[in-house]
Order: sequence, then structure tokens, then C-alpha cells
Amino acid sequence: MMKKITILSFLFLFSFSTIFASNASAESVFKDIEETNPNYNDLKFLYDKDLLSDSVIGKAQTFGKDKKATRGDAVTIIGKTIGYKMYTTYTPYKDVDYGDVFSGQVLELSKLGIINGYSDGTFRPEGNLTRGHLALFIDRAFGKYLPEGNQEFKDVPKSNDAYKAVKKLVGAKITTGYGNGTFKPNEPLTKMHLHVFMARLVKYLEGQNVKVPLNDPLIEHTERYKPINDSKIKLGLSKSEVYELIKHRMTNKQTDIWYSTNVGRNGLDGKSTYEFLDGKLAGIINIFNWKSLVKSSNSISDIHEIYLKEYTEEFGKDYETHIEDDLITTFWDKSAYTIKLNTYRVDGEISVVSHISSEPKPF
Repeated sequence: MMKKITILSFLFLFSFSTIFASNASAESVFKDIEETNPNYNDLKFLYDKDLLSDSVIGKAQTFGKDKKATRGDAVTIIGKTIGYKMYTTYTPYKDVDYGDVFSGQVLELSKLGIINGYSDGTFRPEGNLTRGHLALFIDRAFGKYLPEGNQEFKDVPKSNDAYKAVKKLVGAKITTGYGNGTFKPNEPLTKMHLHVFMARLVKYLEGQNVKVPLNDPLIEHTERYKPINDSKIKLGLSKSEVYELIKHRMTNKQTDIWYSTNVGRNGLDGKSTYEFLDGKLAGIINIFNWKSLVKSSNSISDIHEIYLKEYTEEFGKDYETHIEDDLITTFWDKSAYTIKLNTYRVDGEISVVSHISSEPKPF
């Protein structure tokens, strides 16, 4: 079962890629895959585009090339290729919980009809991903860009749900069948197979001048992706008042002590938590996915400067900055509230978190 995470620990799992691009061309970005591997270039292609499945960790980590791919893996990589950002939420499936890192992708792809669950109310995210299932998922998500294809397979009759999808994938040269005239739609895929399929898909789409991620207007104009007007959210507002301002981006059910959303402050990639005390808004925590802005830096000062510029535009230049080892804190005192912007490194991982509250200066 996928590890469940809390709001604050989500930062460390928020992006499947917890690595920085290597400047050394001779160094593989995967611990268990050499550059001489025939599939390495396809994997590196996805790595460079931040399109790896969330369960794959690169650079000095293992890819898990021989492990079975799961339905959860497919949801994550397909969702990212479409343009959906990672966030957590509640879903209609009883085995995909709020804490599952791919739960937001499951919800969004379910709404689009790209994936569906089983009659018992489960999605089975840890279930094996078969060749037929992946063909169906890809066709539902990207079929309008793929050729019809004319290759027939004796084990994929017209009565098979994946019949047309398989023909399209073969027509686009994303996959082929076997020498005996079969496709083996029920054969489980490995993580390597899944990522090679997706790399070929992305290359085919780009060859058709289709930009990837798609960022389809369907996504950009849905309520789930409309911005939040942060300037209207003030400490002391009631739960109902806050709810009306953030409900289209909420990722948790209403609780007595907090709400959460799938976006950082000012629309930046991340997530926000709204904390309540005695029914009134007492604090706002913004956790940012800085890797969406910075691809190659491992300097906390460089990363901090990017968010400091954003916060200066909103809160002004009257601030103090304190630097101590691997922690940079910038503090604003606005009388009615205070703002802390922290960038820090723990166990090699860099985090960017801000906290708006009535707390005093921390240094």
C-alpha cells in the first residue's frame, strides 16, 4: 500500500523527482541503469521533462527497472503528460485515500473518463498494469492525436475493449506485437516498459507539433485550476468565509481545524493549508514545489531569492532576513499579521515554506 503522508510531510513527496540535473554527461541519473542500457535515452528524455512516474526516484537512487508497473504509476505519468499538477485529495475510490500522492491525478483522470475503477468501488492503484490497460489509458487521453492503425492481433479481437487502442499505439510505433502475431494484452508491464511506452508517445506527439505537457484548455479553465484571490483571505475570517474563497481548489473535506488547497500563494505551484482556532482563521501555511521553477540549482539562497521576489511584490521591501547554516528566514511585520518565508535543507532536501500568522519575529 502506498505510504500515507501528512500535510507538512507532503512537501518531501510532492514531486516524484527529488533530484537535480547532473552537469556530468557521463553520469547516469539512475543508480540501477547505465547509459549503455538501450532504453536509457528514453528514460532520460522523460527525466528531463519531469515526466517520470511518482514512484521513480532518480540520481543516486534506483529506478526499479524490473519492478512491475502499477495502475498508480500509469495515472501519475499520464496525468503529468496531460498537464495536471500533483496534489492530494479525496477520490471516489475506497482504496485511494487523501494521503496517496497520486490521488489528485486519480480524481482528475476519472473525471475525464480516462480511467475507471472496479464494481467493488476500488481503483486498485497497486494492481499490475497490463499492456491492454495502458493502451486503453493512452487512447482515452491522447487518442485524438494518434493514427487509426491497421495492425491486427489474433489475441485482440474486435470484442476486446482495447482493440482500437492497440491498433492506434502500433500505428504510432509506440509499441509492437510479438513475432507469433499476438499482442499479449494481459501481460503485466514493468516500470521500464511503461516509461519507454510513454517516451515514445511523447516523441510521437511532439513530432506532430503537439506540445507536451498538453495543458489543454479543458484543464486551464476548469474550476479546479482557477486562481485563489489571496488578498481577500485575512486572518480572523470565519470558516465559512474562507471556504467560499477557496472551495474550488480545496483538496480536503471540511474539518474543524484546517482546510487545504492544491495551489500555493499567488498561484505558485504548491499547496496551502488554512488553520483555524475557535472557528477563525489563525494561520496560512504555503508549501511550494520549487522544482517547477528551478530545475538545476541546489543552492538554498538562489531558490530563496526567487520566492523572496514574489513575496516582496505582495508584502513590500520592509523585511528582515536571517541566515543560519541551512536555513534562510525572511520576516515581515505588518502589525495585524506577520509573514515568515523559510527556505531550508534537511537531509539533503530543500523546502520552501511560508507562514502567515500573528506569531512574533523568530530571531
